[in-house]
Amino acid sequence: MLPNILFKVISNDPVNKSMVVKFCRENAQKSIDEYRSYNISYRNIDFSSPKAFEDSLRSRGNPIIKKQLLNEPALEINKGVPEILSTDINDYIGKIVCTTSDTSGAMNKVEL
Repeated sequence: MLPNILFKVISNDPVNKSMVVKFCRENAQKSIDEYRSYNISYRNIDFSSPKAFEDSLRSRGNPIIKKQLLNEPALEINKGVPEILSTDINDYIGKIVCTTSDTSGAMNKVEL
């Protein structure tokens, strides 16, 4: 699930039926103005209501936000320590541990 998405319409070109828009996450580490602008065609935008308009722009922004999220560097203060080869909780106290969200790995066998 993505965090709230912000968008900012920079300009509108009714002649060419397009607009220039910036997107970012609500919890982004920098201002929306520092993000790239995208030319968005009216073709896939729903103008039937304000909610429909915002929803259709959000749909256009989702892949952009995912890319920003994946390309955004981690804060130096949040860098994890190398792998801890222990199950002793005391070895983890005060340390930042980075884990992946990859769930395709093998599961441990549990004897019952």
